[in-house]
Amino acid sequence: MTRLLTALLFTVCAFSTQGMARGSSHEAGAENIYDPNEPHARLKGKVESLMGIYLVHPPRRHHSERIQIRKKTVKASVWHPVGEASDTELMTRAVKWLIFGRTQYASGARGVFSTFDKIDRITLVFHDVIRTRRSSRRRRSVREKVKDYLSLTIDRTQFERLNMTELRECVERLDCATVFAQRFTRKSVNQRFLRKSRQAK
Repeated sequence: MTRLLTALLFTVCAFSTQGMARGSSHEAGAENIYDPNEPHARLKGKVESLMGIYLVHPPRRHHSERIQIRKKTVKASVWHPVGEASDTELMTRAVKWLIFGRTQYASGARGVFSTFDKIDRITLVFHDVIRTRRSSRRRRSVREKVKDYLSLTIDRTQFERLNMTELRECVERLDCATVFAQRFTRKSVNQRFLRKSRQAK
């Protein structure tokens, strides 16, 4: 009986340790994306952790999924294939991921603004990766083209004026199209690309 209890205790501790490791591994994964000598490398890793928008770690993560920092602006580019998602669904995801973060453990724009005083603006960009294969005996590589199709920006002043209740409600009902259009001054959606992408499915 004692051996059984010891084995069970060991198993529980092992799973707890793994859970802690997974919870704290995001920034470690980000370090493999950015060269340590790259400007703001550690800052980018921390922003990734706060936003929680990248679910795939190296080496499976595509090189286009990166945090860029220029002066006081953060730009987060996410590979999000259009698939069957409607315009409203994509807008809702953009609002949720930017303001609240993608996962339940992320804090989104609030976390970034409260942690870094020097960051005044955050832009979230959805893009797709288009791959073109050429028929030949020697296929040396696969050509890729990164196409941005949606962007949403929030600055610190605008963020402080947002009605968070309104945003949470639109996220819960999966319809933030109106909020996307009316509450954000900087946004864009490439309707033509979205239609073309869906027709190609």
